This record gives sequence, C-alpha cells and structure tokens, in this order.
Amino acid sequence: MEWLKKLFRTQEPLLPASDPDPMLRPVTLASEEPETKDFTEIGGSPVPGLTLRHVLRGHTGEIYRIAWSPDGAYLASPSQDATIRIWDARSGTCVCTLHDTPSVLSVAWSPDGQRLASSYFNRTIRLWDAASGQHLQTLEGHTDTVNSVVWSPDGRRLASGGQDHRVLLWEAKTQEVLELGSHITHVLNLSWAKDR
Repeated sequence: MEWLKKLFRTQEPLLPASDPDPMLRPVTLASEEPETKDFTEIGGSPVPGLTLRHVLRGHTGEIYRIAWSPDGAYLASPSQDATIRIWDARSGTCVCTLHDTPSVLSVAWSPDGQRLASSYFNRTIRLWDAASGQHLQTLEGHTDTVNSVVWSPDGRRLASGGQDHRVLLWEAKTQEVLELGSHITHVLNLSWAKDR
C-alpha cells in the first residue's frame, strides 16, 4: 500500500527506482497546471506568421459566417443577435450596424462591394446597400432555413442553399428564381467557379 500513498503525493516517484521490472519507470506528478498563453492579446498568435491585429467586440449573440469585402477593407459579421456589423479592417472599429429582426446566418458581398446579401433562419434572403446600410429587398423562395448565399463573379446572380435541400439561383435585377435541383440533404455552403 506504500505505492498508493505515494500516488497522492506530488513530486515523488510512483515506483521505487530499484524496482526489479525494467519496464516500470518512475513517474513524477506535476504540482501545477502547465502555463497557457492567451492569444486574445494584440500581437499574439498561436499560428506562426500570423499576428492578431484586433479583437472585434460588439455582438451579443453567436457569430456565424463572416465575409470580407472584395477589396479586403471591411469585414461583415452576421449574428444571432439580429445584427450584421461592418468592421473597418485597418482600425478594427464597427463602422455600421445593420439591425434586423431574425438571427442572421451568413453574409456575402457583391463583387463590386456595393451590396450585401444575408440569409436567415426564417427562410428569407435580404439585400442591403453596403454603403448606407439601407435594406433594399427581401427574397423569398426557400421553405426552410437559408444556410448560405454567394454572388456570382459578375454580380448578376445570387445563389442560395438551405435546409430544404435546395439550391436557388436568383437574377439580381429581376429577382427571377431558378431551382437548380434538390439534394439528398441540407445545403450548407456554396461556391461559384471563377469562370462563370
């Protein structure tokens, strides 16, 4: 029972060094937790070659799929708190807050950076003027949560995918919609080929 007493003491070997079995080696228990770094400090990073520049604070709910503006100057963050915040990437300040009613799941910038599309749990897609924050229109066509929206490279179309297993293709000017077929499960993310 001596080994059991030693098990609960710190900094002592669990087995005597003179144990006849060479496969058993002394083990020392650590008396303190290993030191961990907090990488939320400006200048810190757990990834070599990357440096934390800003901690963006303001949302009061979960943050979902963020999106960079085409020029990389802004970041849009959709949230469960029913807002979309537009952040200046250089300064880290919130330059605009789009207030909405349902939780916002994803956002996508138009290729020219002038419009923002957002998707929702309530089966809708909304289009916004990115400069003024004005709500332009609401697109309806999905029968369940819209998980993802993405603009075509030329900005003429918007694709959306959702929990209803569907991908819808919207004409940006006319809002005409085309269903691209039903999938066997939820559509979580979309992407356009560069040449389309």
